[in-house]
Amino acid sequence: MTPWLIAGAVLVPVALLALALRPARYTLTRRAYWRWLLRPWRLATFAPALVGIILIAPYTGDPYWDAVDASVMATATFLTAPWAVGVFTRGRRHPADEYAIALILLLFSASWSYDGWLLFRDGVVPRTSSENLVASTCLYLFGGLLWALEGHGRRPTWGPRRPDWPGGDAGSFRALWPLAAALMLFIALLMISSAVGWV
Repeated sequence: MTPWLIAGAVLVPVALLALALRPARYTLTRRAYWRWLLRPWRLATFAPALVGIILIAPYTGDPYWDAVDASVMATATFLTAPWAVGVFTRGRRHPADEYAIALILLLFSASWSYDGWLLFRDGVVPRTSSENLVASTCLYLFGGLLWALEGHGRRPTWGPRRPDWPGGDAGSFRALWPLAAALMLFIALLMISSAVGWV
């Protein structure tokens, strides 16, 4: 096991323990976040993304990309990226350790889950580990940007900008669908281009 994976094996349980011991301290473990996240439009955009990433895996020619790592990374992105991107962009509105936990869970989704699964499956860390870290971090951040959008009035807004985020009125999808559709198309093109070797 590499030092990178050892760091993940230590830091991820520490982060999860901190969330479990003090749930009221962190946005991710508050009910308001889950009510905000699990709105129908977010679930409706996550479902095809999850299915698509799993279905495309066998056709990429990448022996390391399978249904397990694809589904774990996609699900972890949906559940944590809107929160993490929100935390990263809100300045000092969160406890200092929440920034560290957000970074750890980003790295779990983008790297440690991938490397750890393939070490378990194949007995070796994949040679694509560093390339995957870069590509998956970009996808994580784009997913967080997409799912942190809200629609207020006739225009899309950035949910974490609201002082009471994630509580309060999350707006309507009607106002943000053009921007959300553009982001989804961009993310889909990134995935497809990666799968067919354009990038």
